[in-house]
Amino acid sequence: MSRDDPSQGPDQQLIRLALTELPAEQRAVIELAYYEGLSSSEIAVRESMPIGTVKSRTAAALATLRSGLGGQRRRCG
Repeated sequence: MSRDDPSQGPDQQLIRLALTELPAEQRAVIELAYYEGLSSSEIAVRESMPIGTVKSRTAAALATLRSGLGGQRRRCG
């Protein structure tokens, strides 16, 4: 792995930590979208849930991540 690999940078470490602090149902939709590249519709089908549920969990998770990581980025940068 290269030193320039962005998946190993300090920002990625903060993101991984922040993901562990999300409720499991929110973390699941974020991981499916980010790591597997699934759309909201694809997540809804895979997880057998309404698309509105996927979208609301995604929105809640992103809001939590933004607020939690926003303070970290300001201090670091």
